[in-house]
Amino acid sequence: MIPTGALTAQQAGFTGAGVKIGVADGGSIPSDPALDGTGNSQKRNKVAWFYNYTPGATNPTQITETDSGGTTFGGHGDTMAQIIAGDAYTETLTGSDAGTYTFNGGVAPGASLYEAGICYADSSGSVLCHWSSQSANDLIGQGVKLINESFDSTDITTIGGASSADAVSINYIDQQVASAGVLQVIATGDDSTQKNAGEYAGMPYLFPSLQPDIIAATGIAIGSDGRPDPTSAVNATPCGVAAAWCLTAPVFVVTLPSPPAFATGQASGTSASAAMISGVAAQVAQAFPWMQAPQLSDTLLSTATPIDDGSHKTPNPTYGWGMVNAAKAVHGPSQFLDPGVYGAFHAPVPAGMTSTFSNDITGPGGLLMNGQGTLVLSGGNTYAGTTEIASGTLQVDGAIASTTTVDAGGNLAGTGVVNANVTNNGIVTSNATTAGHGLVINGNLTDGASSTTAVGLGNPLQVKGTAAVAGTMNVLGAPSGYTVKSTENLLTGGSVSGTFASLTFASGVFYTGTLGYAPTQVNVTLTQVAPQAAAAVMPGSTSQTLTSASNVGSALAVSNQWVTSGNAADHGAWLQDAGKFLSAPEAANAVASLNSLSGEIYATGRTVETEQALAADASLANRASALGASSRPGVWVQALGADGTLARAGYDAATYRAGGVMAGADMSFGNGLSAGIAAGRTHSDAHMQALGGTIDARQNLVGVYARWDAGNGWYANGRVTFSHISNSVNRTVLLGTSLAALMGGHNDHLTLATLEGGKSIELGGGTLTPYVAATDLRLHQSGFSESGSAMGLSAPSQTHDATMGAVGVRYGTSFLKSDLEGYASFRRVFSGHDFGMVAGFNGVPGTLFTADGQNLPRNLETVGARLTTHVTRSLSWFIDADYQKGSEGAHQAEADAGLRFAF
Repeated sequence: MIPTGALTAQQAGFTGAGVKIGVADGGSIPSDPALDGTGNSQKRNKVAWFYNYTPGATNPTQITETDSGGTTFGGHGDTMAQIIAGDAYTETLTGSDAGTYTFNGGVAPGASLYEAGICYADSSGSVLCHWSSQSANDLIGQGVKLINESFDSTDITTIGGASSADAVSINYIDQQVASAGVLQVIATGDDSTQKNAGEYAGMPYLFPSLQPDIIAATGIAIGSDGRPDPTSAVNATPCGVAAAWCLTAPVFVVTLPSPPAFATGQASGTSASAAMISGVAAQVAQAFPWMQAPQLSDTLLSTATPIDDGSHKTPNPTYGWGMVNAAKAVHGPSQFLDPGVYGAFHAPVPAGMTSTFSNDITGPGGLLMNGQGTLVLSGGNTYAGTTEIASGTLQVDGAIASTTTVDAGGNLAGTGVVNANVTNNGIVTSNATTAGHGLVINGNLTDGASSTTAVGLGNPLQVKGTAAVAGTMNVLGAPSGYTVKSTENLLTGGSVSGTFASLTFASGVFYTGTLGYAPTQVNVTLTQVAPQAAAAVMPGSTSQTLTSASNVGSALAVSNQWVTSGNAADHGAWLQDAGKFLSAPEAANAVASLNSLSGEIYATGRTVETEQALAADASLANRASALGASSRPGVWVQALGADGTLARAGYDAATYRAGGVMAGADMSFGNGLSAGIAAGRTHSDAHMQALGGTIDARQNLVGVYARWDAGNGWYANGRVTFSHISNSVNRTVLLGTSLAALMGGHNDHLTLATLEGGKSIELGGGTLTPYVAATDLRLHQSGFSESGSAMGLSAPSQTHDATMGAVGVRYGTSFLKSDLEGYASFRRVFSGHDFGMVAGFNGVPGTLFTADGQNLPRNLETVGARLTTHVTRSLSWFIDADYQKGSEGAHQAEADAGLRFAF
């Protein structure tokens, strides 16, 4: 496969995957290991469909090597199938064909084969092929992209002309195949004394309209250096009159033995050449699945490597266009061939697909873009025909030298050069991912009244000739890193005439402007729309969006003053990122950008760490409550976990999960006074929806708790905890259309104190304990600065205070060796409900604002139960679970379990 470039194409990923290939031959051997994947998870069966069309076939769907006359005929179709799509395989045989045979695999091993069994041996042993309209139509019905026909016979020039019975019959079939857009690859024959291809491969000689739909395949020997060797005699029929649609491929191919026709493991003849070319056609069809027969044949012929037969012509009567070159063909055509034969090169690229022609395209033909997708021309193209963009996008990233017409449904775009005139009745787009790489027209531009000229800020359209403008000017966004100026050039021409009837902005919701005209330029004077004003009318804006817009707007007001006063050079990083943000092309991008810039994860993280400190406080409350039941000193350890969700209208929801361990010791001091100490460590992860971000927090806690039983059931208890929390934050911000990954971290200290009082009442065999509690907390957050963008956040060190109260009730009872207690409470935050953080943007640190997020629920209801079992006089275990539901949909489920050992 080396001289055909097929191996190089395979290494680039072009294996014919997804392509259906018709094979009109004798059928393949079902057990051929190169084609049969049965029992091998790494392989698949290559033959997807078979039908036997030979006369007298008793079982048309059974692949067979025996014809109706009983004469064995096999191996030929099997070998062709191997060459086209077989898997690599090593086979060891015994008997008359003893030996080890290695097959390196077919040209298109990813393709599927659809076999029409048309070839058979008659009673005299002569091989006949019965190619019929029925077999051709059945293959078309199976959806094949091409048909391999490794058979042929009489010189096309000797069959009696177009009116002969053979010609009429074959043409009838060929016209059916051609009308379906299916390519036929047909062997020229194996008689070097013939001057011209056989009647099947040579049919376009008699019926020229078939030329775009047929490739004639001849063969050549390959020398020891791996190159074509024209000096080595082979029995291949030359192209002759089929030269214009003829290709060459190796005439000798190593395969697995397929007796009796190819028992040696070597295939020879133009049958093998045709099979190789069919495999290459499948590789090209994978690269460009929208191509039909005319485009496939144009691509295969024009990219072939010429082989000189002494005539110094390409194509020539011996080798046609030369050696098929898969490595080049998978990158598109090298010529647009004679339009009188092939017409314009049609490119019906489907919607959502982008295809690239990277070869330099020459030739007399032209291009018709008529799909809904995108065709990229990246080479230096000089084809002589016209270019018409009827629909879809033609993206010229290289060059074309063709007069170009953009129809109403078409779009001419790219970063390259059009060395010709352009008539625009659709869209001409000048835009790029970097500034200064807009489209260049080295000719005239004529806009129609309904046309659109779309220009990205920083990428003006260059017209070297006359620009007669009309229709709509649509201003697109600036590329990443480009600083938008107050006046931007949109179009520069040798001269400019006319005016645009309207001005639209896809460049973002943050700009408006007016057009200005000069003899050689069209410019736009831009006015920046304040984010606050833009966000107020954006679909999808929430309170988070509006707050963030105000924050961003305040920072932009400062940076605009830098630009006005000439200090922009000192603030390049901010201006670059702000420019990305301002280039948001539509409201959805702008809303997502503003939401991502809010920094809501930080306020949310403060809330989550406070919830974990409150959970630890609740655990100590349970321990303090238990102290009333036993005055014996002891130690305890418990594991705790929680899952929760925070919700607040207008902000992204947050979910969190926490887990950890606490341990402590407590004892009685007499006179109703008991006290204990505790220490613990927890780890929590919080995740916000959309681009909110994630936070990883590790909390170390120490605490004390005490209880005083005053008599008559009255009691008071108090808890004080101190926590050190290490936070790591990762989030992504959207700046227009560019994503930036940010990282930040800060260390917090949280002090929490709770005083609780209540009365225990004996009731119904148990104890009812109503109580009230008050909690005060102080959160001290260290300063930090995020990395990753000038629009990341910086925050000074700061302190947040909150107070809250709770009322609740516990009811406990004992049975056997266990104590069971249920409880319910209501908590209300009196002050400090809003956990927003004071911060500013890295690039404008002096402009501070409050970064809001999820807050501590103002109201919270809790229900739960605790079970303690005394295993021995000293050892007990306990388990506790509760569910909390807060205002605005916040909720948390918490559980802990532990052991206590009393001395």
